[in-house]
Amino acid sequence: MAEKKTPKNMAEVLASARKTYDLQVGPMSAISDGVLAVSTGNLGLDHIIGVGGLPLGRMVELHGPPSCGKTTTALQAAAWLQAIIIAGGDPSLHITADDTIAYFDYENALDLTYARALGLDVDHPSFLFSQPDSLEQGGQVFRNMLEYGRDRPVRMAIWDSLAAMVPQAAMEAEVGASLPAIQARVMSQFLGPLNAMLKQSDCCMVMLNHEKEKMSMGGKPGAPPVTTTPAGTAAKFYASLRLQYRQISTTKSKVLDVLSNEMIEQVTATNVRVKVIKNKVAPPFKQAVVRVRFGRGFDNFWTALQVLIAHGHMVYSSGYFYFERSPELVHPDMKIGTTKTQRPYIQGEQTIFEFADQHPEWRSAVIRKAEQVVATMGRTALDAITPTTGEEPDGGQQDDAEPDPEAVVAALTEQFEQVTEAESAAAREGVTTDTLDPQTLPPLVPSEQGPGRVQFVDPAAKYATASA
Repeated sequence: MAEKKTPKNMAEVLASARKTYDLQVGPMSAISDGVLAVSTGNLGLDHIIGVGGLPLGRMVELHGPPSCGKTTTALQAAAWLQAIIIAGGDPSLHITADDTIAYFDYENALDLTYARALGLDVDHPSFLFSQPDSLEQGGQVFRNMLEYGRDRPVRMAIWDSLAAMVPQAAMEAEVGASLPAIQARVMSQFLGPLNAMLKQSDCCMVMLNHEKEKMSMGGKPGAPPVTTTPAGTAAKFYASLRLQYRQISTTKSKVLDVLSNEMIEQVTATNVRVKVIKNKVAPPFKQAVVRVRFGRGFDNFWTALQVLIAHGHMVYSSGYFYFERSPELVHPDMKIGTTKTQRPYIQGEQTIFEFADQHPEWRSAVIRKAEQVVATMGRTALDAITPTTGEEPDGGQQDDAEPDPEAVVAALTEQFEQVTEAESAAAREGVTTDTLDPQTLPPLVPSEQGPGRVQFVDPAAKYATASA
């Protein structure tokens, strides 16, 4: 029997790894091409993700309440990917004309008309649609696609949704049967081996998920509800990117009511705040407000307007959009102001959207201008970091961060000087301390003389001493 050859140095160890396990070990530049991404179709979302879209070869979880844009994000990203596939592929993204997109509709709720409106060709051979019955059924089919379907590799798989992926045992059990954590256990077994398979296939697995409130066990009265996502914690652990969606407002427009044949105000769009709560491909916790127009998806033009206004390339005042700061965006059909400035303008938000729909080339120019602004600012400046008291990624309250000692000392010193000046002015005018505003009085702290007594302490001096 031949003796097993033992590697004698690092070169032989690496050669053995390549030969025995088909495992490449070496410099990162030689092993990985970096993060490849497919655009979501929205300027704001691509920016906060940090790599220009949904990363290929990774798991992505989109979660939030109903009707907040999760499915829209997945469908628009799939439409962008399909456009690349139909065009013949993109060598820089390792995409070919034979690649496919898989959609697992566990909720049996995909609106094909809406998908077509977003630009997804649901009848094209590159789009593979399925409605599995159980978690195991769809999971095994997807594994087989990744392992054996190399002739037509899956580059994006959308799961709608994790909450509706019911294990086979739960489907066959009687109503009311106790199956503790069955969905979480099966989900963990399903997602565990997928990371390596997704990386080998450069497949982006997009998991849509809902939110549910945790049961209150005697928390503080009036505290906001704490939410979590169903299907266990496996998706949280394995996902490289997690986006949280929140609907913050609605937009009404005048539309024709067919039943009454009258113009009425109707909700036609919603503004959604999207926050990156986990990101392993770029810095996390960025957020953006985007608009979803019913029947049309994310409004990239609206996002572009906000960017240009925020950076001073356009002026918005009293319902008027002025374009004199960006001459390349001035269109001959715009109205010109009668003042000395002769400013080209469009009046009203609904009017500017109608103008963009009537002039698609101008609409594209506005979006390109905004993309250039974002790209330039991303290269020349860091994102501003504003300390806020917000929520944890899962909706719970987070502990306050450690304050900056110098900033706290300065703030408390200023407050102390204001209080002292107010007391001095009150003493000169003969006003008693009972008439002073309690909000402006200095803080009272327990006295060292015993319980029940208080004394005044200079808060700035006390904090400076403690921090020193």
